[in-house]
Amino acid sequence: MTFKPLFPAAALLLGTTMLASAGPDAMTPQEARHLLARTGFGAAPQEIADLTGKSYADGVQQIINGITTQPLNPMPAWADHWGYPGDHIWSLGQTVTDFYYTTRYQEIDDLSQWWLAEMVSTPSPLTEKMTLFWHDHFATSFENHEDSQWFANQNRMFRTHAAGNFADLASGILRDPAMLMFLSNTENVKDAPNENLAREFFELFTLGEGRGYSEDDIKNAARALTGHTIEEMGAAKYTFCTEDHDDGKKVIFGQRGRFDAPDLVQLTLNNLEFGPYIVEKLWLTFISDQPDPDEVAKLTTLWKAENYELKPLLEAMFLTDAFWDPANRGRLVKSPVEMFVGTVRSLGLPFNRYQEANWILGDMDQALFFPPNVAGWTGGTAWINDANAATRATTLVELLNDGYDTDIPEPASTMMMAAPEQTIAINTDPTDIRVGEVFIPEASRWDGGGGYGMLMYLYDVSFAGKTHRSLPLWIEVNDGGEEEFIAINLADCGKACFPDWTRSEDEPNWVGLGLHDGAKEDLEPTTEEDMALIRAITGHLPDMLARTTGRIVWDEHHEEWENPEDSASYDEMMDVLLGFKAKARNIFGAPDGNLIFASSPQGSLGLGMVTDYGNLSRTFDEMAEMQDAAIQHTAQAPYLFDSAGAWLSALPFQGPQSLNAEAALLALPMGGEAQRVEMIARDPEALLRSIILSPYYQLN
Repeated sequence: MTFKPLFPAAALLLGTTMLASAGPDAMTPQEARHLLARTGFGAAPQEIADLTGKSYADGVQQIINGITTQPLNPMPAWADHWGYPGDHIWSLGQTVTDFYYTTRYQEIDDLSQWWLAEMVSTPSPLTEKMTLFWHDHFATSFENHEDSQWFANQNRMFRTHAAGNFADLASGILRDPAMLMFLSNTENVKDAPNENLAREFFELFTLGEGRGYSEDDIKNAARALTGHTIEEMGAAKYTFCTEDHDDGKKVIFGQRGRFDAPDLVQLTLNNLEFGPYIVEKLWLTFISDQPDPDEVAKLTTLWKAENYELKPLLEAMFLTDAFWDPANRGRLVKSPVEMFVGTVRSLGLPFNRYQEANWILGDMDQALFFPPNVAGWTGGTAWINDANAATRATTLVELLNDGYDTDIPEPASTMMMAAPEQTIAINTDPTDIRVGEVFIPEASRWDGGGGYGMLMYLYDVSFAGKTHRSLPLWIEVNDGGEEEFIAINLADCGKACFPDWTRSEDEPNWVGLGLHDGAKEDLEPTTEEDMALIRAITGHLPDMLARTTGRIVWDEHHEEWENPEDSASYDEMMDVLLGFKAKARNIFGAPDGNLIFASSPQGSLGLGMVTDYGNLSRTFDEMAEMQDAAIQHTAQAPYLFDSAGAWLSALPFQGPQSLNAEAALLALPMGGEAQRVEMIARDPEALLRSIILSPYYQLN
């Protein structure tokens, strides 16, 4: 294969003498560095030493065996188990809404910093490299929907299946809220199919543009994906809406059936054209900028025989002659993330300024969770332009200058911001129920006022030592109060959160409680704690409704109402809830404690100080700065050095196994070694600076 320069400076490499390839029974230090740098981010001297002398197969197996599905560092606390009131927050006014969305952007910044810290500190760089690969391959941008939790969950999915089975990964992306929203599948219904997700699933995610599919296949695939949408009840998450799904017969790739999303995945994997496109993209990531068609075909055959498991494919790819061919070294351009993380890990730089690093990566056009479009980052030579080249050089100089012999700020004593003094105190009485905020998106009536229903969301709820991020309630009264019940959606907290009330087979996330003479006996055996919770919820409903006074919580004449008279007024619903409360007290008794409106402290649940904004003396900017300063990630590289000299001393090889600074950091040698050997004694940092600022350092 003829070497092809990637950018003008690489033309210098054409005349360089290539390193000889070692036999499979004994990796040279340079080959160990190559394996580590291609399957991860850079290579520390200790990592190179560990692989030197091992066979190709043993070295690759060690890398593959190190793949993990769980991160070393836990995700930020806000990433778990909370639903955000994004559809309702506007009712609290513009200032609170602005602060709410500012907080979401701070969270995605927090998540980006966490991921950078994970890449730097991970014992399995290949896990993070594959997670980054899938983030680019199945590209979605935070700007599209501003839900930070979706991206935390998506990152978990990519990490879980990073080197797992591609069918599981493809199935997961068709259920991923960020992707469903990004490609408008939330608007894909049987009466008006939307082809966005179906088209990109074939063109960008599985088969490749123009390979093995037709426009009719796209249309029928879109029908198969109808009804796969997002549940807006509580925490927004994937749901399948049978009413919106087209269950009619479809023809996809010549096969006929009543296909659904899982069928679409299997049909695609069975398509004779599936495989090469994914293998080619992996080749471009791990081997060279020019895939070898014959090798791609062999790897595709192997992958199919392994039922599309990714570990065997990666292992086979890393053991190809092409992977080890010296002619393929220096054929890839490091992305900004690879350059940054690889530099920190390779040089063992003490570093924890991840916020600054995150900003700089954005300046170099690779902000994590913000790919430019559904096709992801262009990559390759596109990473090198006049503006980016200058920023890359400046970044490398600052990393080296700040990395050695520099005091790194001590991590904060807490990973979360303390609640400000003015925040309403949290009750400690277990009989009190605390609610941070109440939203009512819907209140309706029917049968000329014979029946009423209200959808109520409670956020930041605490009772008897348990906390719940969001509790959606449906309260219904029929026949003038003769039939009354309340239902709670458990999607955000799981079925263990509440007593085992009546459950609907059609709506398994809902539990219902009817108000009738035998209601209390129906709950037997029920713990006293459960009964106290029932009394707390049913006994304070009018006060919860009163919390919404003065807000536009639902529109009595909304254009979506087929009959505007079906919308119930505030006064009507207050009368309904007062009657509901009285009846519930006769059956279950009065609440044991009080209802307290107080949002949870920052970091414990998620909505934090938003609802208390009006009670604080701080300005909006001050509050945003407080939250921004609270983000702390301190994870560091597995091997650290306090000086350039210490790093050089860690290069242990002598004689024929010599590994100098240049060979430890570059895919290809620069030449001029005698001058740099002389420089070591005078200024080790100058030596490293000369290497990382060379055009060769941009290559992998």
